[in-house]
Amino acid sequence: TRACGGPQTVQTRKACLDPLMNKRVQGVYRLDDGRILRVSERSRKLYADLGAGPVEIVHTGDDRFEAVGSDLSLNFEGGPHPYAVVLKSGPERRVASSLR
Repeated sequence: TRACGGPQTVQTRKACLDPLMNKRVQGVYRLDDGRILRVSERSRKLYADLGAGPVEIVHTGDDRFEAVGSDLSLNFEGGPHPYAVVLKSGPERRVASSLR
């Protein structure tokens, strides 16, 4: 994880996203339950959309992201170009594969 420098709160660390990380996780992923997850960028922020509208996601370390204001978390897998994402919402766990 890229450091932003100096002592920081968790929220400050979440806001510090390497532009390469931002670009590499964007894409379309098909969930195992048939839903589609779209990860896109707007105004230098990342958004995840499961069909109910985009929700901002923030980088929390390594290849992990959390949705702002909800218990949704995403963990991208697959080296420099993720082929899958583990999506967790509360106790539920869904695995998605990329359509790229």
